[in-house]
Amino acid sequence: MYGIESIGITNLRNLNKIKPDILPLEAFIIQTLIMIVVDNGINSRDLKYLKWIETKLKENVIKQFEYSKFKDIKEIGRGGHGIVNYANYCGTEIVLKSIDLKSIDKGIKTFVNELKQLITVKDCQNVIKVLGITSDSTASNSINFPNIMVLQFANNGNLSNYLRDKVCDGYFTISWLELVQIARQITLGLQSLHDNSIIHGDLHPNNILINNNEVLIADFGVARKTGDSLISSGSNSSIQGIQAYVEPQCFIQYDKIVKIDEKSDIYSLGVLLWELTSGHPPFLSFCNKAAIPIHVALGHREKSVPGTPSGYVKLYKKCWDTEPERRPTISKILRRFNKLSEKVKVDVIKNKISN
Repeated sequence: MYGIESIGITNLRNLNKIKPDILPLEAFIIQTLIMIVVDNGINSRDLKYLKWIETKLKENVIKQFEYSKFKDIKEIGRGGHGIVNYANYCGTEIVLKSIDLKSIDKGIKTFVNELKQLITVKDCQNVIKVLGITSDSTASNSINFPNIMVLQFANNGNLSNYLRDKVCDGYFTISWLELVQIARQITLGLQSLHDNSIIHGDLHPNNILINNNEVLIADFGVARKTGDSLISSGSNSSIQGIQAYVEPQCFIQYDKIVKIDEKSDIYSLGVLLWELTSGHPPFLSFCNKAAIPIHVALGHREKSVPGTPSGYVKLYKKCWDTEPERRPTISKILRRFNKLSEKVKVDVIKNKISN
């Protein structure tokens, strides 16, 4: 009855007059999405993505949530793709990730692609779980944030804040056992993505969440299927992610097509492994952050933290090697973690944080 296929483009604008309180939830979600297409111009690609959402709703692949049942909603984050809110749903803590379709190029595609990736890995370990979608019927007529993913809540926040909380009197301290456990779980999450032909493409501490003792990879806003490309430009305008965690190929190959693949994520993983020993982001002392890409492109990396086991240092240096083919595979990294857990006798890693 509410199928997109049965709706002519000339009739789409009439749906704006339908009141959401008399529509079933599924129909309202589809209607809201169609309103966005109308507002931003109709094209066949948008209709294709809307049809995909409608189909998954009918197949119960995607669960529907009534927005009115979310309580205690409060903003906990904001990024280039939208707003992240905390909420309580019938006693369960969850996260609402809204995407601003009007400020994002190819907004509906961005929303659907991220949703597809999350559904693909919904049963995988160490990856954030998507619980469903919802739509805010109280949104203004401009409909700035109508597309909302309902996600698992991580009660310990992101890795960046988690490591910062371990700094006391100017020193960062972490037990070797905990460090290896976190590193291994990040790697297992990355393995889950790569096993499903997904390249994250934006791996950094803000996108690594911790829920109790479980580490979760999150934020698939720029994730892509294996083999997709990214154009590197002189202004870095097409470079996605925090530059200190981006492989040097994106800065070295001026105006070239750079293949984003598993090795790209391995580079980012190497930087994360180093950060687990330092307790702070790479190149913290740089006043001019714009100089970081040049520094990385020239082959410069952070120095190892004194007291770090040599085997671990060797591992992350291999991961952030300038040449992608020299970076280890996920399986080799995991095997190395097993050996390090057995052989290394270090109790803690301690690093002085310089201001």
